[in-house]
Amino acid sequence: MRGRRSLPPRGGARPTLRRSRRPAGRRAPARSPSAGGGSRPGRAIAPQRSSSAPQGAPGRPTVRAPAAEDTTRKSGNTSGRSPSTLSSRSGGGARGAGTGPRRGGPMELAAMRAVPFLRNLPESALEGLGSRLRAVEREAGAVLFHAGEPADTMYFVESGELEALLDLDGEPLARLGPGSFVGEIALLIDQPRSATVRVAATARLWELSRSDLDGLLDRHPLLALELSRELSRRLVATSLRVASAPAVQCTGVHGDPVALARVLDAAEPGRIALAVLPGATVPASVPDSVLVVDATAVDAEGATALAREGVPGRGRLLLLLPPTPSPVTTRVLGLCEYAVAVGAVPPWLEQDGRPRRVLRCDGSRPSLERVSRWIRGRAIGLALSSGGSKAVAHVGVLRVLREMGIEIDALAGTSGGAVVGAGYACGLGEEELVARLRELARSLQLRHGDFNLLPRSALLKGARLRHLFDTQCGGRSFADTTIPLWLVASDLATGREVVIDRGPLADGVRASMSMPVFFNPWPRDGRLLIDGAVVNPLPASVLRDAGIRRIIGSNVAGQESRLEPGPSGRIPHVLQIVSRMINSMEREMLKVQVPLVDVMIRPQVNIGYAFDFGRIGEFIAEGVRAARAGAGDALARLAS
Repeated sequence: MRGRRSLPPRGGARPTLRRSRRPAGRRAPARSPSAGGGSRPGRAIAPQRSSSAPQGAPGRPTVRAPAAEDTTRKSGNTSGRSPSTLSSRSGGGARGAGTGPRRGGPMELAAMRAVPFLRNLPESALEGLGSRLRAVEREAGAVLFHAGEPADTMYFVESGELEALLDLDGEPLARLGPGSFVGEIALLIDQPRSATVRVAATARLWELSRSDLDGLLDRHPLLALELSRELSRRLVATSLRVASAPAVQCTGVHGDPVALARVLDAAEPGRIALAVLPGATVPASVPDSVLVVDATAVDAEGATALAREGVPGRGRLLLLLPPTPSPVTTRVLGLCEYAVAVGAVPPWLEQDGRPRRVLRCDGSRPSLERVSRWIRGRAIGLALSSGGSKAVAHVGVLRVLREMGIEIDALAGTSGGAVVGAGYACGLGEEELVARLRELARSLQLRHGDFNLLPRSALLKGARLRHLFDTQCGGRSFADTTIPLWLVASDLATGREVVIDRGPLADGVRASMSMPVFFNPWPRDGRLLIDGAVVNPLPASVLRDAGIRRIIGSNVAGQESRLEPGPSGRIPHVLQIVSRMINSMEREMLKVQVPLVDVMIRPQVNIGYAFDFGRIGEFIAEGVRAARAGAGDALARLAS
């Protein structure tokens, strides 16, 4: 019947219609097909229990249908690109497009060492592999191979970028940059290609045939072992990347939801529903195209069913929470992907068993836009690596991201990356951030150190460093940052990763950069914490665990420091030795994190030891160069 809209009755309740009041002089807008089955503005469905309904059956929520001024649904293209862009990318991707394969000299040993799973192979194995590879160049848009095709080659990526897809019009399943390889699975199991691989940025590749791979595996069993390890790491990475989305994308909202509903509705017209739970007040001035569900009379079972099933025709459901917790909020919050706190965060919202992430919103436009991107799965996270003074290059990367208009919605940092990340999350501009880094550099000079009288654990206590961080952060806590921030440290007793996102910022930064031998372990929550570079030098996994689906990595970890023997061949000093030891650990840990990053930026910074701040300007310039030249196109695609 025209003008009626109801949800399927539950518990024997049968909805009836009642007419809502319309302000005098207001005309009813024309109906829109997208308003959900011919709904007419000004109608509402009110729950009434029939006498035969069983006791305790949940009441039906009241639904206020939206005005249908312009609620045309978006097309099925969810990639964020325009259809014309997609067609040009796929249409020009005929196999073999580009310069085509050509014979070249053997692949350089240095280039092979850059491929993670080849790094540990003996030189004899690398020479055998290099002599069997042939150089291949492909232009952007070319299709390397299609899903379902017979497989007879695999490829190593020397430069450029590839993307794996289920079909040419779909979203990329993975992006493969320098040091990656592709096509090996079909060769190993003798099956057709499982995915289509397209060139995203002009690429130089090295091609290896099936017969050559088989011969190498027979002669060099270690190659098979390293290959299996790399495939295992990819499987773990894929498990972290791919998570089934809930049938209903449900978000709890504490505080005034109107501004957030407006921002979400502007991004996704006609897809937003707002359910008002018991104890909450039906808001005024909700956009006409947002469907309002009066669920103030339902019990816990009814609210749970609403959260699970959603509202027909609406892809996202906001649940307006009451000021205080209740059995209803306890049930529905367990089904929410996020909870949004507009204004102050009530303590009960962050208790155990609540959503995996509480998004803070101060009500400003930038904050509302950021929360909207989180809810819609469009948030971009930035992982800042460890690397001591090399981490200054992250400042140059941040400059390029700002110039490109790429909004960072979440940050995770380790050690030196924690220092830069904390400053950025506090809203510091580049000039102020650089000034803080120069101040840090001065404080790390040995003459300013708070030495342990008897250096049992480390040379320096690091208490002065913590005080400096607290001063620079203005005494802020993690709850005071403008964007979500996670810092990584390592538990000295267990060797496990510790992710810090609560309490004073200064404690988190100090713990994350507790470099062994240099600084005492930092006590926190009954544990002694040391530098996070030991367990996770590039915390992309932390962002994935938080629900971020698009990740940029700025990585200066694992690069060799200059090793300059002193006069008469004297061995390097302790700072250089410890720095090189940590670099070696970082390179191993990076193998797990790199596959989780969508766009990797790799500034090349050469220093003498971990706290060599002598060329801050050069480090920043290198970060700018790496972001623009090495990842500019990939960044633009990620943000599109």
